[in-house]
Amino acid sequence: MAADDDVRPDGRIATPATRQLRVATRALRLHLDELPIDYRLDVPGDRFLAGLAFMFARQRYDCADSMIGAGFGGTVIGSMARSLFVDGLRWLWIAEQPERRRSLLGDLLEERNRICVLLEETGASCPNLARWFMPLPDVADLTGESLAWLDARSMPSEDELLNDFLATSRSDRSMPQAHNNHTMLVQRTRELMELAGLRGAVMVLAHAGHGNHLGLQSSLTDDGVPGHDLRADHEALFMQVAAVGVTAALLGTAAAVPELWPADVDRESFLQRTVDLTEDITAT
Repeated sequence: MAADDDVRPDGRIATPATRQLRVATRALRLHLDELPIDYRLDVPGDRFLAGLAFMFARQRYDCADSMIGAGFGGTVIGSMARSLFVDGLRWLWIAEQPERRRSLLGDLLEERNRICVLLEETGASCPNLARWFMPLPDVADLTGESLAWLDARSMPSEDELLNDFLATSRSDRSMPQAHNNHTMLVQRTRELMELAGLRGAVMVLAHAGHGNHLGLQSSLTDDGVPGHDLRADHEALFMQVAAVGVTAALLGTAAAVPELWPADVDRESFLQRTVDLTEDITAT
């Protein structure tokens, strides 16, 4: 961490505890960035989309980490943290029954159908609609031309995933029996999700992106004057949520499509290190 990281754009000076947190969040970021992503074009659409999911989650975590101390308030970073956590819940839901992976196609079908219905109802035209739906021709049947998607069910919505998470206590959850190392790592990640502080942060983030009020409140200086960046307590909460979310997404995708894991990376040790670093962030 450079000495310049001590001073924020609005003149606030980061405390030693905040600097320690940033060292922890950056360590996870650097570790995740080491994982190569293998693109497979000759697989079904659901496997193709699952193979890209962690890449997009990692990119959002990188962005959130980069924006700390750069003058972005809670609306931006909070929205990223929320989306990462929802992704984590979604991929743990899929990991419980990997065949649920086909719901990725169900969501894609519903999204495209809504666009087509809107164009029809409004009488609008979109000449490049087909190219927008399918920017890469003939990849993994993402055009849906085979009609193999028609019976694919949709995933639970963001609100359903968050409401279920917030409404269900740890004692009510059925934890999978740890019959292998991967299941043990998933269980450790679920336990990180059950921490009281994290549940409180998720309740706050349920409103992230719905206006500027959260961004203003999360950026106030100690004396109540609006600042340009996150307050230290909100930074800690948001980055904890983001870290647990991106880790859950990685573990979930690894369980859903294990055949897409890069052959030159030892899966068990990489995932073990990921969960360890996430626990460090939570502790910090």
